[in-house]
Amino acid sequence: MESPIDEKVDLNFFCRGLSRDESGIWRAGGVQEISGHSERSDNTVEMEDESFWYRHRNAVLIALLNRFPPRGILFDIGAGTGFVAQGLRRAGFESVVLEPNERGIEHAFRKGLSPIIHGGIFDVSFKDETVPAFGMFDVLEHVEQEAAVLRRLWFALRPKGCLYLAVPAYSFLWSQNDVDAGHVRRYTLRGLMKAVQKVGFTPIYGTYYFRPLVLPIFLLRAFRLRTDSGYESRITLERRQHRLGRMGQRLMDGLLRPEVGKISSGRSMSMGSSCLLVAEKS
Repeated sequence: MESPIDEKVDLNFFCRGLSRDESGIWRAGGVQEISGHSERSDNTVEMEDESFWYRHRNAVLIALLNRFPPRGILFDIGAGTGFVAQGLRRAGFESVVLEPNERGIEHAFRKGLSPIIHGGIFDVSFKDETVPAFGMFDVLEHVEQEAAVLRRLWFALRPKGCLYLAVPAYSFLWSQNDVDAGHVRRYTLRGLMKAVQKVGFTPIYGTYYFRPLVLPIFLLRAFRLRTDSGYESRITLERRQHRLGRMGQRLMDGLLRPEVGKISSGRSMSMGSSCLLVAEKS
């Protein structure tokens, strides 16, 4: 367990209309759960601790926040099972889990994370200019109403508040995995910057990461999975890709480790299967 329920954070300062249940979880009214995401949460939580991908993403995000620190508590929008929030908490960053699916909330609660809000970005009514920072880590690509979500976050952020984004990169890497995950799009870094600028954000840092995975993803997913019609077999293959065995994990960790150093020093990479962006409310 990470910590007991945090009694010091009153989320009513940031949000309207939340209620707190007996377990300490904050609830928004009328939450619309996303179809199929409960099963996805269970599959994800089984992979996270053993997956080089989830471990490296956490290392990269922590390096990013150390380089461009939030000015207060960070609301992790679409936090899933709480794996990122758990990593941020261990690294010394305060975070709020915000997740619309009950199964994801259950996993986050079991990890001892708090505060937790059961709700999505359109379920929770944030007060204007109250939130220090938002994070959306592999969430924005799921959202049809991209501009509406970004605009909602912009109004809720304090002046100079930060938005941290991680998204999958390159449309040529699109595969059945994206369809299964409920993705709407993949991004280029330039396209992501334009999307946040349209609603008033100022990008202050952007980079690609997961550079060694571009070719393997193209070959294994974009090609192979286009011809694979079985969902269960795709999930099995995805688990195998995340669990490489001891030697494979060491090799992949060695290939990916330099990315953490580059992000820590504020340098950008010109290629990768994912994008990172930090933007500020001007």
